[in-house]
Amino acid sequence: MPRIPDDSAAPRSFVVPPLAVAAPRAFAALVTRPLRYTLSEPATFFGELLGVFLLAVMFLVIVPTRGFAPGGWTAAEWLVPGLLAIVAWHSAFTNAAFSVVFHRLEGGMDDMLTAPIPSLILAAGWAFGSTLNALLVALAAGLILSLFAPPPVHLVAVVLWLGVGALTLSFAGIVAGLYSPRYDTVSFYDTLFVYPILMLSGFLGTGAPLPMLGRVLVDGNPLSQPVRALRAAWHARPLEGTARGEIFLLFALAIGWIAAWSVIARGRQLRR
Repeated sequence: MPRIPDDSAAPRSFVVPPLAVAAPRAFAALVTRPLRYTLSEPATFFGELLGVFLLAVMFLVIVPTRGFAPGGWTAAEWLVPGLLAIVAWHSAFTNAAFSVVFHRLEGGMDDMLTAPIPSLILAAGWAFGSTLNALLVALAAGLILSLFAPPPVHLVAVVLWLGVGALTLSFAGIVAGLYSPRYDTVSFYDTLFVYPILMLSGFLGTGAPLPMLGRVLVDGNPLSQPVRALRAAWHARPLEGTARGEIFLLFALAIGWIAAWSVIARGRQLRR
């Protein structure tokens, strides 16, 4: 009688893993992918650090800074936390946006859509991966900016506020990437929306000297609150005007999460 082969030890790579196994693996892969890319292609990473160093030199060394900051603050105390915030948050936006565009244009999005992964995991993985990469950028930039100002007093609070702001910009980057038919469109969104929002976040100064419209734009900016909180935590100074800023910040986070999740869930703009 011929022997029936036992295929119990055969490779089972074709078996689809259950959701409880696939979802954590996919989330971990999406979160660590930006870090792996940054470590393998450090040119962009060092370019961001060079940019924040040149900004610090320009504002704190070349440009006269007498009377630059509000009362009780030196120019370095006021500017350094703000510079750290904008370089980290801008990195979060561009990383998330270009990652989504890359997967859409290079065909990797089809693999993600056919995998047994909830769209919420995709959104969370992209957002938290870009946030983690932004915190790495912030760590390196903080070491450079420590040449101009003392190190942070409340490090945990600084990291928390940097992460909250980076997560907000990561969600915005996901939405921008989903609605960008090509890479140049991300740069358009960056120049038209992201840079003005960052510049009006209060990192250079308060909105008090500005006309009414300028004060509304600065004080109503959802990122102005994490900039103020980051600055206060960095130097262990009292924080003022938190309630309205926290409402705007929570609103921005909620809108970003809902928008990113709903666009992915509907499957819109995911393919070329």
